Amino acid sequence: MMKLMKKLRWKQPSIHWVIGGNLGNQVNNGMYAANVIDYIDLTIVESPIMKEQLAQSGVKKVKVLPNFKPIPYYPNIDNRLATLNNRPLKFVFLSRIMCEKGCDYILESAKILNDEGLGNKYSIDFYGKVADSFENVFTQKVSKLPNVHYSGFLNLRDNAGYDKLAEYDVMLFPTYWNGEGFAGIFIDAFICGLPLIATDWAHNRQFMQDGETAMFIPVHDVVALKECMKKCIEQKYNLAEMARNCQKNAALYDIDNVLTSQTMKEMGLWQE
Repeated sequence: MMKLMKKLRWKQPSIHWVIGGNLGNQVNNGMYAANVIDYIDLTIVESPIMKEQLAQSGVKKVKVLPNFKPIPYYPNIDNRLATLNNRPLKFVFLSRIMCEKGCDYILESAKILNDEGLGNKYSIDFYGKVADSFENVFTQKVSKLPNVHYSGFLNLRDNAGYDKLAEYDVMLFPTYWNGEGFAGIFIDAFICGLPLIATDWAHNRQFMQDGETAMFIPVHDVVALKECMKKCIEQKYNLAEMARNCQKNAALYDIDNVLTSQTMKEMGLWQE
């Protein structure tokens, strides 16, 4: 479409709003042309890294806006945090269930932890659509892990869904998906006071702080994932403090704090 707009010398104000995190790599690899993208009045990306990548390729008219959503409700996490040291730890995964999101690594880590005798110290619930290519493997492995469950879908369109998510203690996100940008699930985790175990992948460090809202692990490292989960189970991290930090950080991604009148003016979408 942008090629056609350039060819026709399109003059109407136009904004190219990018979803995901791999456009910079695609331009650098020659998949898309920088001069075509920069013909548009403004390109909006999710992280400063993407802006830097595009600038190196010659795309100059770029603005960074993080992912955002309306946040009308924050679940109460006081009762959860008060019992944190007196019960099994509850991990959750909430995304598309497939290898590239690290789901197989989570299952491998769970097996190791159970073999080490920690099976009664934690649980893992998976929410989301299971990829067809992964369904058989996922079902077979979950069936052999008594403390790991597939829990279907979680409706985050109402407060009850957030209350349910806020019952968990830590979110697992060992992704290596090549399209990862600012995953919207980060905001949902923050709203519910869930620190994340996340891979040092793509743009993740742009939105989470190690030791404050997340615990970072190397990509493709099952041992590192297992050890980080074990430290959480053994209360080696201050998960209560991290949970509070997450809820404080959520406000940064509230639509009212991102799409301000000043931002809209800078984008040419606001007139006095």
